[in-house]
Amino acid sequence: MLRSDIPKVLFSSIKEDDPYRASKLFQIERWCYANWRLHQKSGQKGRNFLAQVLSNEDCWKKVDNLHGVKLDRQVVGKKLIGQDLNNPFSTDKRYEIACRYCLEEDITALFEERKDKLSAQGKSSLLDYGHLVKTLGGNLLIVFWSHFVSGHISKLNLNGRHPYEYGLECAMSFKQEQAVEFFWNKIKSLPESEMSEQKKDEIFMKTAVYAAGNRCNSYPEIFEFCFSQITPDKYPELLKRDLAENGYYGSLNTLQGALRFDQFQKLFDFLSPNSVSEDDYNIWLDMEIKKHSEPYVNEIVKLFMHMWMKEGFESHRALVIREELEDKFPLFRTVLLTPLVEKDYMEPVWAILDIANCDQIKGFMDSRQAEYIRSVLEKRDVDSLNKFLAYGKSVTEELDRGDLSTHCH
Repeated sequence: MLRSDIPKVLFSSIKEDDPYRASKLFQIERWCYANWRLHQKSGQKGRNFLAQVLSNEDCWKKVDNLHGVKLDRQVVGKKLIGQDLNNPFSTDKRYEIACRYCLEEDITALFEERKDKLSAQGKSSLLDYGHLVKTLGGNLLIVFWSHFVSGHISKLNLNGRHPYEYGLECAMSFKQEQAVEFFWNKIKSLPESEMSEQKKDEIFMKTAVYAAGNRCNSYPEIFEFCFSQITPDKYPELLKRDLAENGYYGSLNTLQGALRFDQFQKLFDFLSPNSVSEDDYNIWLDMEIKKHSEPYVNEIVKLFMHMWMKEGFESHRALVIREELEDKFPLFRTVLLTPLVEKDYMEPVWAILDIANCDQIKGFMDSRQAEYIRSVLEKRDVDSLNKFLAYGKSVTEELDRGDLSTHCH
């Protein structure tokens, strides 16, 4: 699944001057990964209809976080099955969509509609379980809902699980965030007599850890939802189980993938320096600033500074500085400094250079990359240029004095 394979009409549905354009395009891309067959198999008419739905303001709700708006997938599902004259989807397709989006009332209505059509044919065998329910397949959510609304849920292999727990597992397997949210809330509202709080907590933690793993890499919105439901007192357990079961901190990688830098910081602050490898720290600092526009760049820089100034991470910072400033390859290019300068965020640049040693600064100032940075600053910002050049002068003076102390300023 590649972004370049997503029909352009789905992205062009968002106006150029939309204040939330960057956020909406990101969320449409994520929606497309979770609904790949829907847009790939719909034809031009179907894609135009999808674009019309995704551009509808009703499908976007205001949220108090970095994204500013959130694609309301339940509303999207509702519009996709609407009896609109433009709706190109067949009744069967609308039933499949209703199941995918867990639109319970609509699933029941469409199932009854199918039942009435079969009944009208006058053959009682058509209303038997074998035809009425078992022939409805295609994905796990269709199978679940067809058994659930027909009263045949016991015919599924539940293995002692509550139907909603089984439904949640189906939603996770099918990578559908809105279905995960639906079943999560259903489980949450079950009375103690049906499911204990301890059992609920275990289901939720298990689901969150799975959502943080690499099987959900393209669907960070699932973990983003799970994490929003977990209270901070459970963060240590989440991190411990995440590392044990996934082999790495998938939760933190996924929050970065969801562009939730605010949530990343909350979780990162629960880690001690000795529980974070230097490589992980280095990777987390590289948030591919070049790829992003505002408001994300500003939040990336804020998170960078928070992580950089955090106590106890001295050896982690030393690795970053070595990677950034010491020329090991002919095609030397900094991962952090150059994009930060290009985006005109100089505070992290000074923070990195401030703790580099003389040899590192000297080697860097003689590099092509420093030359490029000088050329960018010359055109844009004389004060920053002077400050940047001052690091090189300071090194020369220190070396002339024979002072080989760790830092040069």
